[in-house]
Parts: sequence; structure tokens; C-alpha cells
Amino acid sequence: TPAPKRSGGNRSWKFDDLADALSGPLSGRNFNRGQQVYQASQCGVCHRCQGAGGAAGPDLTGVSSRYSRADLWRSIVEPNAVISEQYQSMTLILKDGQEITGRLLEDSTQQIVVMVDALTDRKVTVSPGEVRQRVASKVSSMPEGLLSAWGREDLLDLLAYLESNGRPDSPFFK
Repeated sequence: TPAPKRSGGNRSWKFDDLADALSGPLSGRNFNRGQQVYQASQCGVCHRCQGAGGAAGPDLTGVSSRYSRADLWRSIVEPNAVISEQYQSMTLILKDGQEITGRLLEDSTQQIVVMVDALTDRKVTVSPGEVRQRVASKVSSMPEGLLSAWGREDLLDLLAYLESNGRPDSPFFK
């Protein structure tokens, strides 16, 4: 299958860019394009939806029952605005001055395992004795700008895809 066409150029999307579409019904959206944006933007590497995907970020199954479209859009374009403690990254400052930032996967008396890059599944393991200080990160592990190549219609299709739980029979696509 050919790669999906990205129509946004290289735009830095802001919350207000879709403000007019964040309330009221979404209809006539394109399911296939929403799914393509989700897949090509690698959302599923870190997020689960309907049982498939990663676990580095929140499960997106049923996201529309937990968040408004505006809250969902804000979390996508402003990932540092609100960071759940469950997914918060930690910076470990080692005794040699090195800093390791990522999500703690294991924190035991034997070892600390940090997911430093979920997209490449890169983990770093250190001994607890090597750690001088721990600092909770104020930066989300979700990268900013993941949607910069997409256009407005693509993003509305993505929101419809997420709100529909990836169901092509949703009213959003009629």
C-alpha cells in the first residue's frame, strides 16, 4: 500500500487551530484517512487502542468517554500541559554526572530500567547505587510535532477515528 498523503506541509499545530471544530458533531469524516494518520504518526507505538499497541502512554480505547474532544486535542498538541503521574518521565542524575530521562519500567534494589525511547524500544539499565538524584520530568515523553505533516482535514479524521474507537461504522464517518 502506498504511504498516506500528508497534506499539512510542516506546520506546528496549536490548540486554537481547530477550536471551531472542538464542539458540536463530527460527521462526514474519512475513516481510512483517520486510521492512516494514527498509524503513520506512530500513535500505536506508545498507545493501545482496542487491545493493540504499546503501553508507554495512556490507553486510547474509550477515550471519548473520558475526555472531551477539546481535551483530547489539547493533549495531542500540548503534551506537556498535563502529564499523568502514571506516565511521567523521570530524570536520573548519576554519580558520574550523566543524566538518563525516560519512563521507569523497573525500580528495584537490583536494577533500574528506564525506557528512554519508546519509538525504538531503547532501554537503559543502571544500578541503584549509581544514582545520585531523581527528578520528576515536567516534559511529556510524547514528542511534540508528531502531526506537523498533516493538514486540518487529516487531523479532524484522526480525532473522529480516536473518538470512534477505530470503528468504521461510527456516525462520524456517515
